[in-house]
Amino acid sequence: PIGGNIHRSLFIKQATGSLEDKYTMGPKLGRGAYGEVHLVTLKATGERRVSKAVGLSQQKVPEEEILAEVELLRGIDHPHIIRVFEFFASADFLQIIMEPVFGGTMTNLVQGLYCDEKGELLGTRPDALTEGWVATAISQLLSALAYAHDVAGVIHKDLKCDNALLVARPKLGALETLKEPVHVML
Repeated sequence: PIGGNIHRSLFIKQATGSLEDKYTMGPKLGRGAYGEVHLVTLKATGERRVSKAVGLSQQKVPEEEILAEVELLRGIDHPHIIRVFEFFASADFLQIIMEPVFGGTMTNLVQGLYCDEKGELLGTRPDALTEGWVATAISQLLSALAYAHDVAGVIHKDLKCDNALLVARPKLGALETLKEPVHVML
């Protein structure tokens, strides 16, 4: 709950109109298992957010299950779980508007520390990832998982380094990211 008895899900809703009415579409940030992710800007405030476009006809999961998952995400309020602001639904797409996270994934971090541009292993860099940094990151992920499971009744079925996102300034290298305060999100 946000501030006492007011629950976050009361503020997250299916938006009226279209994404283009409310947001300016920015660059494509990536493509995941469900669809494409774009940076968008809220026209009213200039706030940057992320739009995850899910092609409903291309999914192996029934549309009802996808909508049920978005409904679950509406109520989740945890500092290490990406927030969902709203969503737009059409016959072909579900566009989920979420909090942006610019630090890349845990996979990106490890590859940046230990691999060259071709993905070949460089060798060990024992001072790169400290025990304290890893312990803090794992603690944050476990806190998010415990909240999702125990409070929201959600089981994360795709937990992997590609889905653990780092909160950092955009375009930092791996070593620079490690100098930032640790903040990992699911």
